[in-house]
Amino acid sequence: MARQNPRRTGAAVAASNLIEPVPYYRYFLGGTLESDDFLAGDVDDDGSGELFLIIGGRVVSKRPNDQLLWQSELLEMRRLYAITDLDGDGAAALVASSGDNTYVFDAVTGAILWSQDSAVVGSFADLRIADFDGDGLADLYAENNPCGVVTPQTPGTVFSFAGGFASPTTLWTVLERSRCGSFA
Repeated sequence: MARQNPRRTGAAVAASNLIEPVPYYRYFLGGTLESDDFLAGDVDDDGSGELFLIIGGRVVSKRPNDQLLWQSELLEMRRLYAITDLDGDGAAALVASSGDNTYVFDAVTGAILWSQDSAVVGSFADLRIADFDGDGLADLYAENNPCGVVTPQTPGTVFSFAGGFASPTTLWTVLERSRCGSFA
């Protein structure tokens, strides 16, 4: 009989002396990274670049020799935007997003420095990073998807981190615009 029983479960009754199971071997099965799934830069100033990848919903930082430096918790990450200094302290920050949240990570340690959740941004659409206020530091524009299920009062907000990640400043919010293709 196929697979030892009519339901083809492939299960077998047996005893084992395993105390703690461990992987016998691992093999990368492949996959393609899109252009917004990886970034590279020397964030710790050691002369060797670091790679930042989205793998399985996590942000992963590795050296080119595949040495793991850090990985985020499972956050359903979807896109990496930039490696930049948002608060002017000279340290690199990694800007990334999941389906409904925006995250800023310490690029060296992987610690989450700031996040904006869907209660604020609604159904997340996109980010733009530029110096919107002319202070020489990059600012972050988080845009809401006007066709989203959760829609806040504003379709987008521009944040400055010049005062640090603990207390970002809202530079301005974007005026209301039409929703889901309507021209009202």
